[in-house]
Amino acid sequence: MICVPLSGKLTVRYGAREFSILGSLIIMISIVCSSYAPNLGTLFFTHGFLSGVGSSFAFTPGMIMVSQYFNSKRSLATGIVMSGGAAGALVQTRLHLYLNDTLGWRQSLRVFSSLMIICVITGFTYLPLNPKGVTRSVVDNLKNSPLKKCIVFLGPWKDSLSNLGCSQWTVYIWILHSICPLGEACCSAGHPSPQCH
Repeated sequence: MICVPLSGKLTVRYGAREFSILGSLIIMISIVCSSYAPNLGTLFFTHGFLSGVGSSFAFTPGMIMVSQYFNSKRSLATGIVMSGGAAGALVQTRLHLYLNDTLGWRQSLRVFSSLMIICVITGFTYLPLNPKGVTRSVVDNLKNSPLKKCIVFLGPWKDSLSNLGCSQWTVYIWILHSICPLGEACCSAGHPSPQCH
């Protein structure tokens, strides 16, 4: 997942469909290379590093597509995507244990590499809403958001609240809670209670 920021930028620049397919192909190639690994160092590189890079390249476009397609039910859609990945990991573990017992670990990896064709096929189904190289800003997403009315309503209060020093008040609250983690006013009136120590 360390490559997710890079894959997010490249997904926006080159397109979700292409980048998802590229990530799936990297995973397929790295798993096949892992099945032929002569030593543990090669296995660490192919199955650990290359497969991890491919996974971040294949995973990130799906999350970006969810944020583009869903405005009102985005949290539900993201939850479904994330739970699908977890369910896939559960099934993959059991299937890998079964294949490892029946075929051996090298053949098991080759079977998994062939199953990655499913990810390549589903990568072709991505239909981006934005042209390549263009992302919608937060303001564009806010135009269709149900929170727009609340934010517009708070507009007249913005200047008067900033004149009252809300930023200083926020820093004070943060310092108070960092000194008194229980959330009590244990440092009030200059007499700290024993719970602060």
